[in-house]
Amino acid sequence: MQRHLLFLGLIILLAVGAGWVVKEQPTRQGLDVRGGLRIRLRAEIDKLPPAELQRWNNESMATVRGILEKRIDILGVIDAYVGVKGTDELIVELPGFTDEAEARKLLQTTARLEFRYAKDTRNQRMPGARYELDPTEDEAGNEVVRLRDMNDPKDPGRTIKETDPEYAKIIETWPMIIAGGELRRATVQATGMGPPSIALDLTSEGKDKFATATSKYIEQNIAIILDGRIISAPVVRSGNLRDPIIEGNYTPASATQFAKLLTAGALPVSLVEEQIMRIEPTLGSRAWESIMQAGMWGTGIIAVYMLLYYLLPGFLSVIALSLYIVFSIALFKMMGVTFSLPAIAGFILSIGMAVDANILIFERVKEELRYGKTLLASIDAGFKRAFTAIFDSNMCTIITSGFLYYFGTGPVQGFATTLALGVVISFFTAITCTRTLLYALVALGVHPDPKWFGLRRQFGVDVIHEEGERKKGFDFVGRRKLWYGISAAMVLVGLVAWLGLGGLKFGIDFAGGSELIVKSERPITSSLGEVERLLRGAGYQRTSAQFAEGNQQLILHIADGKEEDRAKVMEALKPLGTLEEVSYAAISARVRDEIVYNALLAVILSLGFIMFYITIRFAIEGGWTGLKFGVCALIATFHDALVVVGAAALFGYLLNWQVNSLFLTAILTLIGFSVHDTIVVFDRIRENLKHRQRGEQFEQIVNKSILQTLARSINTTLTVVFAVGALLFFGSVSHDLRHFYVAMLVGLISGTYSSIFNASQLIIDWDNMRRRSAERQASAMTATATGKPMQATPKAGVDRSDEEAKSASAAKSAPSKPAKRKRRY
Repeated sequence: MQRHLLFLGLIILLAVGAGWVVKEQPTRQGLDVRGGLRIRLRAEIDKLPPAELQRWNNESMATVRGILEKRIDILGVIDAYVGVKGTDELIVELPGFTDEAEARKLLQTTARLEFRYAKDTRNQRMPGARYELDPTEDEAGNEVVRLRDMNDPKDPGRTIKETDPEYAKIIETWPMIIAGGELRRATVQATGMGPPSIALDLTSEGKDKFATATSKYIEQNIAIILDGRIISAPVVRSGNLRDPIIEGNYTPASATQFAKLLTAGALPVSLVEEQIMRIEPTLGSRAWESIMQAGMWGTGIIAVYMLLYYLLPGFLSVIALSLYIVFSIALFKMMGVTFSLPAIAGFILSIGMAVDANILIFERVKEELRYGKTLLASIDAGFKRAFTAIFDSNMCTIITSGFLYYFGTGPVQGFATTLALGVVISFFTAITCTRTLLYALVALGVHPDPKWFGLRRQFGVDVIHEEGERKKGFDFVGRRKLWYGISAAMVLVGLVAWLGLGGLKFGIDFAGGSELIVKSERPITSSLGEVERLLRGAGYQRTSAQFAEGNQQLILHIADGKEEDRAKVMEALKPLGTLEEVSYAAISARVRDEIVYNALLAVILSLGFIMFYITIRFAIEGGWTGLKFGVCALIATFHDALVVVGAAALFGYLLNWQVNSLFLTAILTLIGFSVHDTIVVFDRIRENLKHRQRGEQFEQIVNKSILQTLARSINTTLTVVFAVGALLFFGSVSHDLRHFYVAMLVGLISGTYSSIFNASQLIIDWDNMRRRSAERQASAMTATATGKPMQATPKAGVDRSDEEAKSASAAKSAPSKPAKRKRRY
């Protein structure tokens, strides 16, 4: 007991340290909380020369990432994030920054600086050259130097713009003097009353090259080229210059930004925008408050339920849950986890799942106490017998979280991170903290009084009475055809809504295009049909719209919309009243196809890996037995996924709801949870098979296992339902999150139903099918040996004593010894 008291002291010290981290370390809020931009960029490596393309690798992307991070520092964004995805994509998050034009200009500008000798251009030394330099401004107001072809026979003095292919070809023929790689830094230099200039500090080799060039090209033009555009072409007045200066109509702010951009370095490849999302800070701050309130409500309801149902052990679980919350938040802050709205939702969901392990342990401890064991012996046996179910179920959740993180981006990865870490920490708090607290009760001399341990509280299952007699429970196995019928009906309704009515509506993540959310001070009175009519009048044919927040928000999805169409869309919606833009998102067709592909792949791989894991873990009599458990769990889980998809289609048909990447998150999370509940029943079947009584049929074992785990199944589901319900009622700050919570609730109910009424019954039917096949083979062998016709296989459920007696008699008279039958479960 002294060892456990020592553990208790260590846990208290850990809690104090974690509390200090929670208090002192800042919280890193996500983009959807603080507002800002999320931009997905693709490196156009296909446009690189073959030699550079062959050298392109992960280190090249790391270089691009470093350059972008330096450029983001120019914006002064705190907690900005630049992540690399694959070998050609980057995810940039700019919390608190909403100027899209400025962000694009800074991130997508290659900043490739070159100094070239502008040969064939007219100046004092070459007045008859073919081209004439024409300093001007482009359509965006940026300084640019265009060329005039003075010797064009068809159009003398024809202007060659920077957008013309001929413009770039002419520049490529000009001899290179120095490139951006020979620039060490750029600084702003004041020039008295005039605009500031930018002084370039070159490497020693660059200085030598520039000095040689200025001496060679006296009274001729040297062009300063940025990203293929001539921004200036000064005439060299004196030679042997070593420190070039760029002059122009700069303001102090623009000169400073340009200097920092040059200092950050040139991108080795051009970047193209694939996806952008903008969220206003006002929406995020309100969302943070709502979801925090939801977390407090969910945690409070779970704590009250555990206290009411488990009494003294429930009080210990509340302490363990409090430790779990403190440890989790401390670890999240130490690891720099970003608290986005889905990440917070994942953490709150993990709170509901955190008490699952406590429920499994308490139910096993109560069961041991009913057998008359001491509290110490019951704790030892309860933890030992509950450990396998806790471990296997948590592993399945971690598997699905891993696929979520690998195939997701941004908020989905945040959700997967908090959920997976939460599962690991809950395993620690349940196995270590709860166990230590229970042993502390023993050390304090607490006795297992039924009124404090809730020994009589059970959901009408296989209970041991004081007289030692068992209470007969409900026959789940005998009515399995009814359960199959209910499942088939639920799936059929969903399939009709999905395939028959076309109710499954895809959001921007799966459909592509752009999504614009606007709000009004008052509820919008126009119908959705009127909104779509206005958009069609503006030239947008493939559109959809839905109301949110009591008709004060309007969510518009335009399949072919582009960023430059936003002003046009807002103009078209003026008849609806005064509207203010809340958020904007756009996604390219390539990224859309990738998201759809990754979604399907993530679901398939999750199901496959979980089936493989269960097959290995439940191979109590070899691989075939494990495969039986794995396939039946897979079928039940696939049933749950179909139910959720069907529900989404039904809501889409009735309420015009859309599905997006968060819906994929719900599917994969529910795959883990459904298997979690199924494993609890399977684990008890596995245990009861090892202690099978003489004459006990497999159907009886399965039904008894379901009865024994019914309280676990109901309570583990209820705690998660409490968490998701609180999120739905208090934390539905956006339509995406609301749809996510509803999908989770539907999946939780379906997952519990399939675990109790489908998964285990499928094992019985599998076993019966194999037994009938074996009996037919045995009858065929007997008929061959005796020369008598083969008898029909008796139906399941019929007394087989006469048939078995006849088979035994025939086997004795057979000349060859029949094969020994293995016991099949």
